[in-house]
Amino acid sequence: MSSHFMKTIIGNEFDKVIKELGVGDIVKEEKKDIGISSKDLLADQKRQAVKEKERKERQARRKKEHEEARQKLRDKVNSVQNVDNKFLV
Repeated sequence: MSSHFMKTIIGNEFDKVIKELGVGDIVKEEKKDIGISSKDLLADQKRQAVKEKERKERQARRKKEHEEARQKLRDKVNSVQNVDNKFLV
């Protein structure tokens, strides 16, 4: 976290030096051109939403499979206990 603060401080100092040299306007124009277009941003958000939906579906499927496996084990243990109890009686 401290590295983030140092980068921010150094970046701010660097921007001040550039402004003093008179090149600051060029830097601002370059920053504006580098941005992501709204179409790209929207497409990225849609991709992320689809991935999130798929991830949730996979998790739900795994959870269901795990619960089925647990229930099979419970049934197996209960049937073994019932057999043992029959022999004890």
